[in-house]
Amino acid sequence: MALKMRILLLLLSPLASAQDLSCVGCIGGTKKCIGDTTIQMLDDDDCVPCLKRSGKWTWPCNVEGLCWCWDSSKPKYKPALTSGLEPALTKPCDIFTEEMFDKIAPNAVHPYTYEGLCDTIEMLNERYDEKIFMMGTLQQQKQEWAAFLGHTTH
Repeated sequence: MALKMRILLLLLSPLASAQDLSCVGCIGGTKKCIGDTTIQMLDDDDCVPCLKRSGKWTWPCNVEGLCWCWDSSKPKYKPALTSGLEPALTKPCDIFTEEMFDKIAPNAVHPYTYEGLCDTIEMLNERYDEKIFMMGTLQQQKQEWAAFLGHTTH
Protein backbone atom coordinates (compact mmCIF):
# COMPACT_ATOMS: atom_id res chain seq x y z
CA MET A 1 0.00 0.00 0.00
CA ALA A 2 2.85 2.40 0.76
CA LEU A 3 4.08 1.82 -2.79
CA LYS A 4 0.71 2.90 -4.19
CA MET A 5 0.82 6.11 -2.18
CA ARG A 6 4.39 6.82 -3.35
CA ILE A 7 3.19 6.37 -6.93
CA LEU A 8 0.35 8.78 -6.15
CA LEU A 9 2.77 11.45 -4.98
CA LEU A 10 4.96 10.95 -8.04
CA LEU A 11 1.94 11.32 -10.32
CA LEU A 12 0.97 14.54 -8.59
CA SER A 13 4.30 16.17 -9.45
CA PRO A 14 4.30 18.96 -12.00
CA LEU A 15 4.40 18.17 -15.71
CA ALA A 16 6.29 19.80 -18.56
CA SER A 17 4.49 22.74 -20.07
CA ALA A 18 3.97 22.59 -23.83
CA GLN A 19 2.63 26.15 -23.80
CA ASP A 20 6.02 27.44 -22.63
CA LEU A 21 8.06 25.31 -25.02
CA SER A 22 9.61 28.20 -26.92
CA CYS A 23 9.78 30.89 -24.22
CA VAL A 24 8.49 33.29 -26.89
CA GLY A 25 7.13 36.33 -25.09
CA CYS A 26 9.22 35.61 -22.02
CA ILE A 27 11.00 38.96 -22.15
CA GLY A 28 11.03 41.87 -19.78
CA GLY A 29 10.27 42.54 -16.19
CA THR A 30 10.66 39.51 -13.99
CA LYS A 31 10.33 36.92 -16.78
CA LYS A 32 13.26 34.69 -17.64
CA CYS A 33 13.60 31.70 -19.97
CA ILE A 34 15.28 28.92 -18.00
CA GLY A 35 16.17 25.28 -18.47
CA ASP A 36 14.63 22.31 -16.69
CA THR A 37 17.62 20.40 -15.33
CA THR A 38 15.37 17.59 -14.10
CA ILE A 39 14.94 16.56 -17.74
CA GLN A 40 18.47 17.11 -19.02
CA MET A 41 21.63 18.92 -17.94
CA LEU A 42 21.75 22.41 -19.41
CA ASP A 43 22.46 25.99 -18.41
CA ASP A 44 19.83 28.70 -18.48
CA ASP A 45 21.96 30.45 -21.13
CA ASP A 46 21.31 27.45 -23.41
CA CYS A 47 17.65 28.54 -23.53
CA VAL A 48 18.33 32.09 -24.79
CA PRO A 49 17.77 31.14 -28.48
CA CYS A 50 14.27 29.95 -27.51
CA LEU A 51 13.24 33.60 -27.03
CA LYS A 52 13.39 34.26 -30.77
CA ARG A 53 10.13 34.32 -32.71
CA SER A 54 11.61 33.15 -35.99
CA GLY A 55 14.32 30.90 -37.32
CA LYS A 56 14.90 27.22 -36.96
CA TRP A 57 15.07 25.97 -33.43
CA THR A 58 17.54 23.39 -32.35
CA TRP A 59 18.37 21.91 -28.98
CA PRO A 60 17.19 22.74 -26.37
CA CYS A 61 14.29 24.69 -27.88
CA ASN A 62 13.01 21.73 -29.90
CA VAL A 63 12.70 19.49 -26.82
CA GLU A 64 9.25 19.88 -25.29
CA GLY A 65 9.41 21.37 -21.80
CA LEU A 66 13.19 21.65 -21.64
CA CYS A 67 13.06 25.46 -21.56
CA TRP A 68 10.27 27.30 -19.81
CA CYS A 69 9.28 30.83 -18.85
CA TRP A 70 9.76 31.62 -15.17
CA ASP A 71 8.46 34.74 -13.47
CA SER A 72 11.21 35.37 -10.93
CA SER A 73 8.78 37.23 -8.66
CA LYS A 74 7.13 33.86 -7.97
CA PRO A 75 8.46 30.58 -6.55
CA LYS A 76 10.34 28.49 -9.11
CA TYR A 77 7.65 25.93 -9.93
CA LYS A 78 7.32 24.79 -13.51
CA PRO A 79 3.77 25.38 -14.78
CA ALA A 80 1.46 22.41 -15.15
CA LEU A 81 -0.10 21.58 -18.52
CA THR A 82 -3.39 23.37 -19.03
CA SER A 83 -6.60 21.40 -19.47
CA GLY A 84 -8.64 24.32 -20.80
CA LEU A 85 -11.17 23.71 -18.02
CA GLU A 86 -12.30 26.21 -15.41
CA PRO A 87 -11.44 25.61 -11.74
CA ALA A 88 -14.20 23.76 -9.91
CA LEU A 89 -15.90 24.75 -6.69
CA THR A 90 -15.85 21.27 -5.15
CA LYS A 91 -12.64 20.42 -3.34
CA PRO A 92 -10.95 17.16 -4.34
CA CYS A 93 -11.20 15.52 -0.92
CA ASP A 94 -14.91 16.29 -0.77
CA ILE A 95 -15.26 13.92 -3.75
CA PHE A 96 -12.78 11.21 -2.77
CA THR A 97 -13.71 10.74 0.89
CA GLU A 98 -11.77 9.24 3.76
CA GLU A 99 -14.19 6.30 3.76
CA MET A 100 -13.31 5.57 0.12
CA PHE A 101 -9.59 5.94 0.86
CA ASP A 102 -9.81 3.52 3.79
CA LYS A 103 -11.34 0.85 1.54
CA ILE A 104 -8.35 1.10 -0.79
CA ALA A 105 -5.66 1.63 1.86
CA PRO A 106 -6.96 0.43 5.23
CA ASN A 107 -3.48 0.14 6.76
CA ALA A 108 -1.95 3.35 5.43
CA VAL A 109 0.63 5.03 7.65
CA HIS A 110 2.00 8.55 7.69
CA PRO A 111 2.74 10.25 5.33
CA TYR A 112 0.69 8.00 3.01
CA THR A 113 -2.61 8.62 4.78
CA TYR A 114 -5.81 10.28 3.62
CA GLU A 115 -4.77 13.43 5.46
CA GLY A 116 -1.36 13.31 3.77
CA LEU A 117 -2.99 12.89 0.36
CA CYS A 118 -5.40 15.79 0.89
CA ASP A 119 -2.63 18.02 2.29
CA THR A 120 -0.44 17.29 -0.75
CA ILE A 121 -3.24 18.00 -3.21
CA GLU A 122 -4.10 21.24 -1.43
CA MET A 123 -0.45 22.35 -1.33
CA LEU A 124 -0.01 21.70 -5.06
CA ASN A 125 -3.30 23.39 -5.91
CA GLU A 126 -2.13 26.53 -4.10
CA ARG A 127 0.96 26.65 -6.35
CA TYR A 128 -0.64 26.27 -9.75
CA ASP A 129 -3.49 27.73 -11.75
CA GLU A 130 -4.22 24.24 -13.11
CA LYS A 131 -5.63 22.31 -10.15
CA ILE A 132 -5.32 18.60 -9.40
CA PHE A 133 -8.76 16.90 -9.27
CA MET A 134 -10.33 20.38 -9.19
CA MET A 135 -10.96 21.40 -12.81
CA GLY A 136 -14.19 21.34 -14.80
CA THR A 137 -17.57 19.98 -13.82
CA LEU A 138 -18.23 17.67 -10.91
CA GLN A 139 -18.54 14.81 -13.41
CA GLN A 140 -15.12 15.67 -14.89
CA GLN A 141 -13.60 15.76 -11.42
CA LYS A 142 -15.03 12.32 -10.64
CA GLN A 143 -13.68 11.01 -13.95
CA GLU A 144 -10.22 12.37 -13.14
CA TRP A 145 -10.29 10.64 -9.76
CA ALA A 146 -11.50 7.39 -11.37
CA ALA A 147 -8.73 7.46 -13.98
CA PHE A 148 -6.10 8.25 -11.37
CA LEU A 149 -7.25 5.54 -8.95
CA GLY A 150 -7.52 3.04 -11.78
CA HIS A 151 -3.89 3.65 -12.70
CA THR A 152 -2.54 3.59 -9.16
CA THR A 153 -4.45 0.64 -7.75
CA HIS A 154 -3.81 -2.09 -10.27
